[in-house]
Amino acid sequence: MIKLVINGIYILSLISVILFAILFIKIIYDHSQANKKVELTTQIKEEVSNYLAGAEIDLEDEFSRFKLKILENIIIDYLQQVRGTTADKLKKLAENSGVVDLKVEQLIDSDQWWKKSEAAYALGNLRSKRAIKPLLECLEEQNSDLRYQSALALAKIDGTKYLDEAINRLLELKFYPNDVILRLIEAVEEDIYPVMEQLLSSQEIKKKIIALRSLGLKQDYRALKWIKDYLQAENSKLVIACLKAAYHLGDVDDDQYFKLLLSTRNKDDTKVRANLAKVLEKFRSSASRRELKELMTDPQWEVRYNAAQSLLAHGNKGLLALSQQLGSEDNFAQDIAWQTLQQEMLFNDLLADQESVNQQQLVENIRNYLSTTAEEGDNLELGRYFN
Repeated sequence: MIKLVINGIYILSLISVILFAILFIKIIYDHSQANKKVELTTQIKEEVSNYLAGAEIDLEDEFSRFKLKILENIIIDYLQQVRGTTADKLKKLAENSGVVDLKVEQLIDSDQWWKKSEAAYALGNLRSKRAIKPLLECLEEQNSDLRYQSALALAKIDGTKYLDEAINRLLELKFYPNDVILRLIEAVEEDIYPVMEQLLSSQEIKKKIIALRSLGLKQDYRALKWIKDYLQAENSKLVIACLKAAYHLGDVDDDQYFKLLLSTRNKDDTKVRANLAKVLEKFRSSASRRELKELMTDPQWEVRYNAAQSLLAHGNKGLLALSQQLGSEDNFAQDIAWQTLQQEMLFNDLLADQESVNQQQLVENIRNYLSTTAEEGDNLELGRYFN
């Protein structure tokens, strides 16, 4: 029995030594590979720099996968920084060296969706038209991430050429968020309006919303015509898309357009009124401030909050308008005005400069409010501002 125990201990000790030796060898190997990668990266980066300066790179010897991966990362890094003929040279290098072929092979042959997605992402950054056919085929894949990465790659490679098809394929997916499609369109560097115009003329509300939001984000003023057309739509989501686009376009010095925007204040949907309150931040006029003061009486907190924040963005005149709401008979307006002003007093030294007429009136409005409220704690806490 004792002999068996001793033999067992010997065996366990031997296994421990073997495992330690394997681990030690692996650490040495990993360290060696890391050093090799650093040396090879430095060497290839220098060769690419020389190539961009006019030298030739020897492509006669077949690159190993290890070296191609390093070259891929270097080319992508450069392509994010350069344009024009320099970018064209880098794309040519990616094709001639086998980098593009390796990623296309991964996209086609891999049976794991995440590897396919990684390949599609890389091909988009490499901007090679050689990848267009397999990327188009991947738009039919059921995996949402792979479909999106393929669409994004096509947008980077060929601008708007396949954008309509890519959007259609993404909209086929259930519960796919519009914001992801917006990021796809935002990646397109050329003029998107011709494609967006087609979407805006479509019968599908989803497409109209995407087009309006995209043109707004691009600050494309050709969207104004469509905003005016759809602001009176019955579909609340479409009206909200118009207001979000209008926010990015800002004040276009058009009174009729301003009145059209204001016509949405009577909509039943809270989100519509909340977005209107946000849009009015961009219209720095007395008429806009009057509407914002009215929106501060809205029964929904989100609308009141947006209205107060928009007034805050109007500078001194907005602050004065906020302080005037402290005397409002509407408790909603009074409460949100005080919350907003109190925050500014505590964090942004709101009352530091009391020289202007507006500032003096602002201080007086706050004094009157504090003197009539039962919030004695506020009086004690904020009294230091009036010393």
